[in-house]
Amino acid sequence: MPETPADLPQPTALTRLPYIVRWIVLAGTSALICAIFMALHVPAALLLGSMIAAVTLALKGIRLSLPERSHIFAQVVIGCLIAESLSANAMAAFIQQAPLLLGIILATIGVTSLVGYILARMEILPGTTALWGSSAGAASAMTLMSEEFGADPRLVAFMQYVRAMAVAGLASIITTLVVHATGNVPSDIDPDQVSSFLHISVAMLIATAAASIAVFLRIPAGALLGPLLVMGSLKLAGFLNVTMPIWLLIPAYLIIGWRIGLGFTRQVLRHVSRALPAIMLSTALLLLFCALLALALVFLLDVDPLSAYLATSPGGADSIAIIAATSNVDVPLVMSMQMTRLILVVILSPFLARILAKRLTSAK
Repeated sequence: MPETPADLPQPTALTRLPYIVRWIVLAGTSALICAIFMALHVPAALLLGSMIAAVTLALKGIRLSLPERSHIFAQVVIGCLIAESLSANAMAAFIQQAPLLLGIILATIGVTSLVGYILARMEILPGTTALWGSSAGAASAMTLMSEEFGADPRLVAFMQYVRAMAVAGLASIITTLVVHATGNVPSDIDPDQVSSFLHISVAMLIATAAASIAVFLRIPAGALLGPLLVMGSLKLAGFLNVTMPIWLLIPAYLIIGWRIGLGFTRQVLRHVSRALPAIMLSTALLLLFCALLALALVFLLDVDPLSAYLATSPGGADSIAIIAATSNVDVPLVMSMQMTRLILVVILSPFLARILAKRLTSAK
């Protein structure tokens, strides 16, 4: 959809700043908010702080964008970070419970599709936009595929990133409450446990190659999934086990937070203003439904509530990965369910969108 002059945002003081100064403002604001969150022992403080800083400045008119390569770098680092937590026993336990876990994942996908269908049927959003925007994750892939099916990619992206921000924010809040209630504060990375520079370099080379191949093959979230699978396999096989250093984790956390936050511009909000209440309500209902699924997971598998909630969160896999890795949760369970959901969403979403789009057409 082309932009008209009326659609373009009015310049502000932040907009007129030199490009490098805008980045300095974003970095400084992020540092301040992150420092406050870290002092309060908020899990994933760097992710949440950078995301809030980016949203605030984007709504005030700052114009910044991150190169795609930076996002790939961040996903590579997070993939390696999660691979550290994998173990043969944990993976075996997941496989034993696979039917139940798959059922929960499919229930999430089914409900998101139903929400999208209702929004489309009520004509709150044009065409198949609601179907793609409501899909349970894989935001980038859904945005790209939606345009091929005649949906409005800006609306789809907004719906996806609203949910990603809500998931990350709510997960951080819940994790913080659990941490303060139990007194079980996650420990910082021990410098003595960080791998040597040589091992880190080898791991990053392998992980980057895996990400490049996955991206080339157009595997959704390939930059995260490729390194996670390859590095996880190497760890489980006993060939390579690397502990990521903080100097790689910090920029990765900031990049992911900024990427989500900078998408919430005043221009986009004006574009979706009419549908905003319905989008927010549907997001809240979806999060509530997934919380109920998490409760079922707690009772059926005796999983701790925080692990269950993170495992069933609908979207924002990279954000959930960061929160899980910086909290005392069952990381293999969380990421196994998140990655399985991501794969199934990409496989099933085009099929479901076609079916529901036909029903919408026949209902008119």
